[in-house]
Amino acid sequence: MESVKNDELLKNRGLGATLKAAYSMFLARFQFVLKHLWPAALVYALLAPLQMIISLPMASGGSPSIGLMIAGFLLTLVASVVLDSRISQLLNNKSWKWNVRRMFKMFLLTYALTLLVSLLIGLVWGFSWLMFAPQESTTPVEAQLSMEQLATASLKILAVVGIFCVVVGMLMVPFAFSFTKYIVDTASRLRDMFFRTYKQGLRHWGYIFATLVLSGLLMSLIAFLFCLPLIIVYMALFTDLRGISAGDPSGLPDGFMWLVYFVTAATCFVLSFAVVFFAFVCYYMYGTVETREKERETADKLSAIKIVEEGI
Repeated sequence: MESVKNDELLKNRGLGATLKAAYSMFLARFQFVLKHLWPAALVYALLAPLQMIISLPMASGGSPSIGLMIAGFLLTLVASVVLDSRISQLLNNKSWKWNVRRMFKMFLLTYALTLLVSLLIGLVWGFSWLMFAPQESTTPVEAQLSMEQLATASLKILAVVGIFCVVVGMLMVPFAFSFTKYIVDTASRLRDMFFRTYKQGLRHWGYIFATLVLSGLLMSLIAFLFCLPLIIVYMALFTDLRGISAGDPSGLPDGFMWLVYFVTAATCFVLSFAVVFFAFVCYYMYGTVETREKERETADKLSAIKIVEEGI
């Protein structure tokens, strides 16, 4: 199928030029993107809200069905893979089935990394608690001192865990390039993301970090504007659920859950197209890093040739 791939992808761009190129391509190809993406965006919009609705009993102190939670998670996973594979298809001109397989591998890897990072954070928290936790008190005076020590220990634990999360976040930045290369460069392999392409991204950490931060701020602003109706609806819903958990009757009209579902679905549908802009930013970021890597390799070869010639 037709893609939005740009012949001027491999070009050394600064931060502003990268965002401008992504914005220009998004505007120039918006009609094509809309035509290409709306079925997958609709599927995602219809399935994604189910996970939130299934989890609502937790807000009122209840316990949702484990089977429903698993089913909601799987449906959300399928919807996300369908949507992201259609977005990645815009950038590599491969078939949809090919992108589905590739994106499914990426999602499994992402969930595995998330689980690993969560486990490491839990271990750091546990070791920090063992190091800083106060001893048990046996007298009122010791209990007062124990409370003060507990407050100090909590601050220390939060500081250690916070520093660890910042370090992990900094180490995760090059993966933005690795993931994009895996999508755009059809010859790349999944294991390359942890070795060769990760090292390439690490050499351009500052540029990637600045691009992600600025584009993330823009995306957050856009998301906030489109999510205002969703925020209002969920505030009303959670306020009502808190009242129900306290024994008060529900004050919401009949059919309010349908309103929650449709507002959530409409918001997910619109934000699906906002994600395309972020994908375009990563696309041009990838092109810049690749160009700089080629320039670096060329400079290294010229330096090696010059050293050999001077030696002769």
